Amino acid sequence: MMSGEDQDRNVSIADAIKFAAKLRKSGDIEAADNYVSSCLEEHPDSAALHAYLAASLSLMGHLDEALVHAERAVLLAPKVEKWSIVLTRTLWKAGRHDGAFEEMKRFLKIRPSKVYSEMIKEWKCCEADEHGHAER
Repeated sequence: MMSGEDQDRNVSIADAIKFAAKLRKSGDIEAADNYVSSCLEEHPDSAALHAYLAASLSLMGHLDEALVHAERAVLLAPKVEKWSIVLTRTLWKAGRHDGAFEEMKRFLKIRPSKVYSEMIKEWKCCEADEHGHAER
C-alpha cells in the first residue's frame, strides 16, 4: 500500500507526462522535452520520466542522450517492460544491435514478452529473406 506522499508523487509524475504529451501533440516538442527535463530535476529517480524523455529524444535523432535516459529508466525499474522496450528500440536505432539483443534477453529472463516475441519473429523473417536473396 502506498503512503499518501508516494501517491501524490506518482500523480504528479503521471500529470507531468500527460502535460508533456499534450505539448508534444500540439507540436511544441521542445517545450515538452524541457518540461520533462525540469520535472526530472524534482524527481531524478522517476523511471517513467526518463523513459518518456528517452523516447522523445530518440524520435528526434538525439540517440546518445536518449540512451542515457533509457538506460537510467531500466536501471531504476528493471522489471518494467515498457522501459525495456524503449531501451531496446533506442539501442537498435543507434546501430547497437548486440546491445538491443542483450536487453531483450535480460528482460526475457524476468518474464515472457509478447512484444519481444513478435520482434524476434520479424527479425528472423527479415534475416531469412536477406539470406534467401543473397543466395540467388
